[in-house]
Amino acid sequence: MASSAAPHMAFTPTSPPLESQPRHSHCPSLSQGRALYHDRDFASFINDHGRSNALLGYNGLGEQVPFIRHSDLVQYWEDKEIEPRLRTYAQIAHPAEFVNCEITFSILIYIGMPEFIHDFQRRGWTDSKLPLTDGPQFDRTPPMLEMLSKFRENQWQFCALMFKESRPARLEKIDPRQILPIKTYDVLKEPLNSDSRTKVCKVTFHDGCTDLSPDNIVVFKEYQVRDDETHRGSCEREVRTFSSIGSDDNIVKYLGSFEQADRCVVILEYANGGSLLDFFQCQNKPGDFGQTQSFWRALTQLSKGISSLHHIRPAIYNRDHLGCAHRDIKPSNILVFDNSPGLYTKNYRLKLADFNVATDVQPMSSNGTSPQNNDGDRTYRSPEASRVPDYEETQWREIGLDGDIWSFGCVCSEAVVWLGNGMMGLDKYTAQRRTEHASQLRFQKSGYETCFHDGENVLKCVSMAHQTAFNSLPRFDKLTPQICNIIETAMLVRGHPKGHRLIATQLCSRFDDLLNQIPEIKVDPPKERESNPGPKPPQVETVLVQTEQPPSPKMANGLGSKRSSRRDKRRQRHASTPSMDLANPKRRPVEKGTSPRESRRLKYPHECVQDVIDHQMKGNKREGLKGFERFSEAIGKRHFILFIDESVTMGEHLEDVVNTIKAFVWLLEPCERKKIEVRFSSDPDQPSFHAGSLQQCLMKWLNKTKHVVDLTEQRLQQRRKEKKQHVCNMVNCLDTVLGKVVRQNYPTSLFVLTDGIWEHRTRSLGGNAERSIRTCMDMMKNQDMGPRDFCIQFVRFGDDRVGESRLTYLDDMAKDNKGGVDIVDHKDNRGSIWPILIGAVSDANDNDSGDDDGHDHGRHDEVDDGTDEEHGAGTFQRGGANCDS
Repeated sequence: MASSAAPHMAFTPTSPPLESQPRHSHCPSLSQGRALYHDRDFASFINDHGRSNALLGYNGLGEQVPFIRHSDLVQYWEDKEIEPRLRTYAQIAHPAEFVNCEITFSILIYIGMPEFIHDFQRRGWTDSKLPLTDGPQFDRTPPMLEMLSKFRENQWQFCALMFKESRPARLEKIDPRQILPIKTYDVLKEPLNSDSRTKVCKVTFHDGCTDLSPDNIVVFKEYQVRDDETHRGSCEREVRTFSSIGSDDNIVKYLGSFEQADRCVVILEYANGGSLLDFFQCQNKPGDFGQTQSFWRALTQLSKGISSLHHIRPAIYNRDHLGCAHRDIKPSNILVFDNSPGLYTKNYRLKLADFNVATDVQPMSSNGTSPQNNDGDRTYRSPEASRVPDYEETQWREIGLDGDIWSFGCVCSEAVVWLGNGMMGLDKYTAQRRTEHASQLRFQKSGYETCFHDGENVLKCVSMAHQTAFNSLPRFDKLTPQICNIIETAMLVRGHPKGHRLIATQLCSRFDDLLNQIPEIKVDPPKERESNPGPKPPQVETVLVQTEQPPSPKMANGLGSKRSSRRDKRRQRHASTPSMDLANPKRRPVEKGTSPRESRRLKYPHECVQDVIDHQMKGNKREGLKGFERFSEAIGKRHFILFIDESVTMGEHLEDVVNTIKAFVWLLEPCERKKIEVRFSSDPDQPSFHAGSLQQCLMKWLNKTKHVVDLTEQRLQQRRKEKKQHVCNMVNCLDTVLGKVVRQNYPTSLFVLTDGIWEHRTRSLGGNAERSIRTCMDMMKNQDMGPRDFCIQFVRFGDDRVGESRLTYLDDMAKDNKGGVDIVDHKDNRGSIWPILIGAVSDANDNDSGDDDGHDHGRHDEVDDGTDEEHGAGTFQRGGANCDS
């Protein structure tokens, strides 16, 4: 909606004010020059709401205008007593009988005609009938016509639309002049093109104007109907579908609908986690078995929502089976809800949304089919519903409801790939399907180039992508292959009657049977360390594994689920981790050769960079930030270097880089041995700034970091403007920096802030930086130095695939340095800040990040920070001797 300056709302009498002088003539003549009533106190109240206390909303014309909240008006009359005014202005003998007309009476006072309240009262008028349009049949006298004209013109600021659950479920038409009490209006999704049906907006109502949501936040799904009346049909279909379904925990909640001006609006509950597609792109993967279980439980519960759609009314008592097909199940139409801090909690839920191409609720044939057109997303469409030849585009077909099961199977297949290989894996998966279709001319330019089938059967690359994902799954994840078995054998197969695709109710049972065999895993929050703890038994991380290998998902090609040899080697390095029988989780974990330091996992609360900044800006101390005291105790005193990649591509992440520097400097300052050092890739030989030198003259944190922030902004913005684009020579930078800062008895952490995009033409997987790092590791090994003495933390910005794979390779390369030291870690800047700051100082933090791509994927972070309860905090192992920091 357009925004304009709010007009000043004021009461202006058309004649000199009269102090409560009622007219005794009920219907005075206009020729007499009638004097309007003027209530000074009420006028002051209205003027006040038109200035400093104004509530601004939007009307259907796109204008931002002031309005008076009903509750404020009621409170005014309670404070000022409405009864004396009713007796004085309207000569009502029994004011107690005057109920539910406060707004109407207020409008009449505002226009100076309170005596007309009698006419409204005689016709049984109440405020619930506002706004007045044609209204009841009033007398057609000139004074009455004057009153009605002024009433209709001035009523809008008094009768903003209140969004209540009791409003009708149909598409309600409202006047374009009626004000919607919207406080903020944020567009979440614009129409992609002229054919797109909807715009999605996050709407926050003013307090006291809705009971649809506890936090006053809802979603407006807007259909623009000015140029295309078919959009109105789509909106009406969605409203009918929601009305037929009723309430279902696995389907987004419908809150109402209305039509105003050139748009039809469906009101839905707001999903604070965005869509599942957003989740795949932005969020971390599960970090332990409990989180993996929570993810799959939420996703598979959608089968119950699909079942509700397919069985709106069962076939009983000789009545037809009524149902509808969604026809557009895909990640962007699945919404994520989680009202608890952190991800994958007990409140983590997924819900189906977007029913604008759903079939109408209608009788189903005996085999569960209904006539369907060609609407819906083609990538996720089932083989039997696809119209690949052009001449089939406009044909209607009898399609089974289990076409939704195929679509849901495609979504679950992508979830498997994401759990294994993240968004990079999903991009590669899409490319593989496109490549397999390239040999079939009929799929070219058909819209089906990335679908999951060849017209009849599932593509071969689908099973291959699953196997690749299995090879990258964390060692604790034994659930995903079993889910995948259901996907491949009961969802992505031919439908009835030729195949064995399950219907929704059968699929619900399959998923429930699998998940109910596994007990819920509850992750307890970290306990605060006692002030004087005595000796404690070694604590272990319990990892659920299955004693017998689950059945491997198999299809026609017979592919198994063998792990790669590299993955097996990594498993051997973690052989000391105790295990538990999945079928008998009460069995005690076995400890073999496990020292307290090796087995200890301290759980840090998930605090991202923005959390740190918000905490500080509220005037809080570092010590009040959850995890800080544990972190500072674990990291001890050491030197910190911030190395900033000035490549032109880093300019795209300027705000994130600046925020990260602010958070790092504030948290690291108490742990710094001397002065935090900042270097830039354009001049790596010289430190550009020492953060600690500001302490003497600048007292506030913002000013403490202002110089380095301004300098960073200046550098990155300068790179944007330069005609010759600066590309970081990371090899030269690392050689220069490492040669100066790596030394014994001076523990140092080097943070490299980069997007991984450097030396584009290099064929090296690590962008040639692996040579510099290997040289440094060999030198450290010869001097008996470990990651506690020096480590490199690559902090990644953005999601460039080349950059991410390059940094992941450098991390893995260091891990696979047989007989040497692993000094490299790689984390996403959007992850939890504690694993980023600890880095490779802790072997467990470096190796056990929830998967093997170097990212921090848990919302509650398990980090071995190197502390040993038995030997005292702050003591680390290096070589064969203890070395206090």
